[in-house]
Amino acid sequence: MAVGQRSTVQSPASRFVPILLANLLPVVGIVWFDWRASEVVVIYLSTARESRSSWR
Repeated sequence: MAVGQRSTVQSPASRFVPILLANLLPVVGIVWFDWRASEVVVIYLSTARESRSSWR
């Protein structure tokens, strides 16, 4: 590996944390903010789209 070049290998924990946060967001929204089911679906789909685009 050349000097200044970053490794593209990610640890399992660094791949797990964004997934965990994306899945906890709707739960926190229901409990803390009293969201309705339709709002949770919109938030979940938008975070799923964001995480899918970061894999490319």
